[in-house]
Amino acid sequence: MISAGEFRNGVTFEQDGQVLQVVEFQHVKPGKGAAFVRTKTKNVITGAVTETSYNPTAKFPQAFIERKEVTYSYEDGDLYHFMDNETYDDIPVNAADVPENFKFCKENEVCKLLSYKGKVFSVEIPNFIELEITETEPGFKGNTATNTLKPAKVETGAEIRVPLFINEGEVKAMAMDLNAKAAYIRGLMTGMEFDPNSKNGRIISAMMDLLEEMAATVTEHDNALDQVYDELDAMDEDMDDLTSALFDLDEDEEEDDDAEYEVTCPNCGVVTTVDEDTLMNRELVCPNCGAAFDIELAPEEEEDEPAKPDTATEIKID
Repeated sequence: MISAGEFRNGVTFEQDGQVLQVVEFQHVKPGKGAAFVRTKTKNVITGAVTETSYNPTAKFPQAFIERKEVTYSYEDGDLYHFMDNETYDDIPVNAADVPENFKFCKENEVCKLLSYKGKVFSVEIPNFIELEITETEPGFKGNTATNTLKPAKVETGAEIRVPLFINEGEVKAMAMDLNAKAAYIRGLMTGMEFDPNSKNGRIISAMMDLLEEMAATVTEHDNALDQVYDELDAMDEDMDDLTSALFDLDEDEEEDDDAEYEVTCPNCGVVTTVDEDTLMNRELVCPNCGAAFDIELAPEEEEDEPAKPDTATEIKID
């Protein structure tokens, strides 16, 4: 159970046999009278949105919506078939339970089936889908204006509006959220039998055109962002190569640090191998005879002379 005082955006609960999702909420405490929660809820099955005020102590059964990841397989009459990505089972879904924006979904796209108590009531498709333009009037070179649109048809058969410079064969990333809103408004206009030439009809048509223009603009910006991300990926690869080169250089320097030198005892003539740290201390005790002596490095050769192997020159016996 969940109380109205615990409502948050996205919370789903049951009321009068309906499954509702909180879209907006506001705790109100008037100067007089009891506090209440002003809430805007959406019926997750029908999509209807209502505003209701609740007593903060009112309790409701919490509803859990299952979202199963599936792959769209094919359409067969009034059924759409999906494959469960975990079990590979075929899941048929009635056309009545598929949203309007599903007309943009291609076969093999990964979607999510929304179900409540085992009954599928909707399908979520990816927010961006790349679709090929199959029909549209020829574009004009240099005409890059996006505030004027023309009709076009994509590979799934859905009709959209695109900027004038778009040609057949081009691929566009469609913004599903904005196109879904345009489709919803278009469905309202059709279902309520608005006359497109009436005042309300013209307003709704303008809203649809605006949303489609917004979708086109978002698509253009998204394509530009994709190019930026590609450039960033290339820069990241270059940085990895540079880091790898620096790492190899560090390894080479470490190998140089591990260099060893041979020192001959001036007392007994035994050759001793020492590391660079011991060599730099300038004092050495012969492990054979116990004689202590100082050492110094041979002077560096001039650049023109051939390099000689690392050696040490004995100085004296203490």
